[in-house]
Amino acid sequence: MTGLIVILVIPLGLFADYFYYEKVKIHEVKKGMVSELSSTYGDRFMVREISYGKALGDEAGTYTAEVYPEGNKGLEFQVILSEDGKIISESYKESKWRSEAIESWKPVMNKFGITSYAVNIHIPDEIAVKYDLEDTYLDLYQKHKDVMDEYLFIAQIEKSFDKKKETARVMEMTNYALQRKLRYFSIDWTYYENGNKDAGVFELRKTTASYRWRFSKDAVSTGVTEENLDRFFIQHKE
Repeated sequence: MTGLIVILVIPLGLFADYFYYEKVKIHEVKKGMVSELSSTYGDRFMVREISYGKALGDEAGTYTAEVYPEGNKGLEFQVILSEDGKIISESYKESKWRSEAIESWKPVMNKFGITSYAVNIHIPDEIAVKYDLEDTYLDLYQKHKDVMDEYLFIAQIEKSFDKKKETARVMEMTNYALQRKLRYFSIDWTYYENGNKDAGVFELRKTTASYRWRFSKDAVSTGVTEENLDRFFIQHKE
């Protein structure tokens, strides 16, 4: 019996040491990452989550952290770090520019009474590296819009859906997007019969959609008409 106890205690001790080491290691990686980011950008940063993972067959793993500047949780971005805690990539600038892109669409969204929307962006790496955090999305847009992309997501709760009325709104929004002269854009406009009106556009997707338009710039570049848009209209409602 005594021998059995010894056999069990040793693995349990190693098990505890392993998790203690991992906890200490993650703390060190987190501390170094925050220090490096603060030194680079002059801001204080908070870490919402950090995790370690290793792909099957790889000798070394990576850390993935969700980080945001202190006092601005809405500007969360991702940081990827190597096994030894060196930053491989981070998206602080891109997250700031995406936030500014969302803000740039606000006057148009307010006009339609839309409160739940998101804008994802793509800026080529060779352009992004030439700009600093102090440069705004508007700065980049004015100089490089012909190589930039925007992906627009809209969610609305409409208990009494009026297709003719909504088609007119989609047409106006699409014409505005065309006037922005971007290399590419897409619009995903989804309607729901119920849901939380304060929910974000992606959170609302947990609810069953009733109607939807989904298309890209290429599909409407020859003209924004009711007939043209009707090709991209999907009705989920019975």
